[in-house]
Amino acid sequence: MKNKKNKKTRKIFIKTADEIIEKAFKKAAKTTEKKGKKSKYVKDELTFVKRDASTKMKIVSEIIREELQVIEKKFPDFERMPNFYRDTIKSAFDLGQVRKGISSLKGSSKEIRKLEMKYSKSIWQARQKMLIGKLKKEFFGRTASFVKRNRHNLKLLKEVAIFMEKMPDIKEMFTVSIAGFPNVGKSTMLGRLTDSKPKIESYQFTTQSIMLGYTKIGYEEVQFADTPGILDKNPGQRNPVEKRAVAAIKNISNVILFVVDASEQCGYPLEEQKKLFKDLKKEFKDKSFFVIINKTDIAREEQLHEAKKMFKEAIVSGEGLKETKEEVLEKLVKEAGLKK
Repeated sequence: MKNKKNKKTRKIFIKTADEIIEKAFKKAAKTTEKKGKKSKYVKDELTFVKRDASTKMKIVSEIIREELQVIEKKFPDFERMPNFYRDTIKSAFDLGQVRKGISSLKGSSKEIRKLEMKYSKSIWQARQKMLIGKLKKEFFGRTASFVKRNRHNLKLLKEVAIFMEKMPDIKEMFTVSIAGFPNVGKSTMLGRLTDSKPKIESYQFTTQSIMLGYTKIGYEEVQFADTPGILDKNPGQRNPVEKRAVAAIKNISNVILFVVDASEQCGYPLEEQKKLFKDLKKEFKDKSFFVIINKTDIAREEQLHEAKKMFKEAIVSGEGLKETKEEVLEKLVKEAGLKK
């Protein structure tokens, strides 16, 4: 399997509505048509005023349209994105609203161009400097209003862009997702299963993160993904963080390693952990599942006995970190088709 990354998207810089307006009007204010030699003829003076007004309107129009078009063009086609990235974005944002926001920017850009052509024509037909000034001011006001109407859209798209920047670059390779309730020791397990000096990167998802670690089985590198904790809820009731965990499990996992806290210090009884395991197996029928019983050193004897009874095929994580890793990797070789 090729060891390559799924490209998310290019970095998208998005200004606020006020920043876009300020940039355009500052540039226009600094640009003034040269009069050349002073003329005695009113006609020449009018031509200068018309040219100056048209130039300023063109600058404002071009800068604003460029800012809006850059945003629209740089956002990816969400339907063509890899499923993991699309589902991760959907966990935090309404893609319908995001698409509407992008469409609104596109529409505003077109309207501003129409306004520029309309007012430019009116200015060149005008015969009085006062009317030219009035038309120019009117154009500036209407153009700024188009940008201001998009305040919410620009704010939303900026939030989406920042969120997309923080998404992990998942490699296209054999992947084991580590899942379970919060605080069962998934991050500790990631450290145990990856190389002695693993490349572990954290990608912040508000208050939770997905962490990636890597190890080799023979000549093949295996990617381990520590996903945020999932609570035992119906899919429609999951919060955004849980939905991100599900997006990882669903779209990048070849194998799901379910971690059980035998000590129950995570706050969830073994019965609830068993139910979550069953629900995940039912939800992800096409995935292979392994179970590892964790926190055996602090579990009471009866708790450990009960955990082994509930999860009969589970790997029991002992104090020997090396042994735990070897047992898990051996299971992947035997049951997941990996070769040493």
